Amino acid sequence: MRASSSAWQMFPLSACEPRVKVSVATALPTEVPLYDPVSPWNYAAGIFQPFLIQAGLQDEASPKKGSEQLLQLIASPMKQLLWYDGDHSLPVAYVPDAVAWFRTHLQK
Repeated sequence: MRASSSAWQMFPLSACEPRVKVSVATALPTEVPLYDPVSPWNYAAGIFQPFLIQAGLQDEASPKKGSEQLLQLIASPMKQLLWYDGDHSLPVAYVPDAVAWFRTHLQK
C-alpha cells in the first residue's frame, strides 16, 4: 500500500513484478505528465492482480475523471475505486478498507 506520489510506484511495480499479488494505491495523483517514466498511465494495462485505488472526492491532485479513467485502464477484473469525503489527506477510514482488501485477496 502506497500513498500520494509513492502510489505512482504501485503501477510499475504491480505491472512488472510477479511477486506482487495485491495492490492498493492511496491518494494517487493522476495529474502527472504522460512522459514521466513511472506515470501510472504507462503501466495500468499491465496490471492483472487485484488493485484498489482510494481517492478523496475533493482531491485536486487526483480529479475524479482521472481516477475513473485509470481504473478502466487496469487490466485486472478485480479492481475497485473507493471514494472518501476529503482532499489529498484521506480520512483514517481508508486504512481498514485497505486492510480488508489485502485480507480478501491474499486469502485466495
